[in-house]
Amino acid sequence: MKWGGEGGAKMSRTLPSQRDFEDIRKEARELLYDLRRWDAAALRRHYWLDCEAGKFPARLADAQYIVAREYGYRSWQKLKQRLETDLQEISTSALARKS
Repeated sequence: MKWGGEGGAKMSRTLPSQRDFEDIRKEARELLYDLRRWDAAALRRHYWLDCEAGKFPARLADAQYIVAREYGYRSWQKLKQRLETDLQEISTSALARKS
């Protein structure tokens, strides 16, 4: 784990260029399922970001936040915006090549 410039812990995961938002959304839902099953690895991931982890029932927003922070983004919304921007750039690039 590294410390990010945003003042919080940041996992050293890199966002693969081939992943789209649907893949990341599915990852968050799988993490939520694991958190609700009290999976040790999932709880460790949560605890790195929130010392209150496990004291309250896990919510989808918790899983989304964990995934976003692990990829180095402040929030789920910022991660989503990045993925949508990447998708638009890929689409624009593909259209330009066809012209």
